[in-house]
Amino acid sequence: MNNTFVMTWCNANGVQCSQPLAVRTWAAAWDAAFSVAEGKGWGPCCRFAVGRAGAKGRA
Repeated sequence: MNNTFVMTWCNANGVQCSQPLAVRTWAAAWDAAFSVAEGKGWGPCCRFAVGRAGAKGRA
């Protein structure tokens, strides 16, 4: 089982971007992802996903 989490989103050009999250649980992954979004200055309407690195499909 892969315990590495990754945050994904699409940039303004529609290109999918991702960032690994150095956490061990789903709850910590979401907390980290919201912190990343806040750090990027994204508003409440931003869209991103959190999933396990290497997973197929959507989180």
